[in-house]
Amino acid sequence: MPPPTHPTGAPAGLVERSSYPSDRHTIDVWVMRPDTPGPLPVMIYNHGSGVGLDGKIDAASSTLSSTTPPWPCVLAGTCAVMFPEGRGYGASTGPKLADCSNWSDVWCFLKGRSSDVVAAARWLEGQVWADTSRLLLLGCSHGGIVSLLAQAEIGVCGTVAQAPGVGDHAQEVANRNLIGALQRSKAPVFLQHALHDLHAPIEFSRSLQRLGRDGDKDITLREYPFRRATDSHAQFNWCNRDIWGADFDRFAGRALGVNGPLVSA
Repeated sequence: MPPPTHPTGAPAGLVERSSYPSDRHTIDVWVMRPDTPGPLPVMIYNHGSGVGLDGKIDAASSTLSSTTPPWPCVLAGTCAVMFPEGRGYGASTGPKLADCSNWSDVWCFLKGRSSDVVAAARWLEGQVWADTSRLLLLGCSHGGIVSLLAQAEIGVCGTVAQAPGVGDHAQEVANRNLIGALQRSKAPVFLQHALHDLHAPIEFSRSLQRLGRDGDKDITLREYPFRRATDSHAQFNWCNRDIWGADFDRFAGRALGVNGPLVSA
């Protein structure tokens, strides 16, 4: 199938693969962007833990491929999306989540992944198509935690964390790195969480919101009701964006100064 085109006949979007250094690792990264010179605002999407259908951690799978359909914002020519493969995932080098032996190790691993996101922002500074004054972080599950940790170290316009959790079923935020990152937040944070999430309890996001508001931070939580035949933690998969996409577009569009759909069809 040929790529979608603008009315002029020019390709509507590009999917490119590259890499950049982070600590002593090489991070595999995908970029989905309009075929325009820019500069464009950029959303940095941080993936979750990559658990396969068999329940095992699938570190070899990539977040997307060269044939992944462009997001609506790319088709509209308004925004680019960057997809770093966290250390140990895809073709990225470094430690793997599967090597963690306890929850403390997992938190350290996610802190390392947040360093990869900070390095991604530095890499974007060398890309002529990227407007690094308009960055937004987003991620689901582990990716939500990574985004919350990284946002304190980057000049972002906003952060979206969907069903943030580490997998330990914690209901209160106790990790010092995450608490410190919330205290240093300078931009709005939008939490999206399903009420009946059995993997990442919604109480964790409620705790995040309380901590943020206690520190006079701009942090909002949107709670989503149970949807029959849909796993609550999976409500934030791309195929379910009819559930969360409109709320995301309102927040992210306002933060980035972008009109029109970003993820919603």
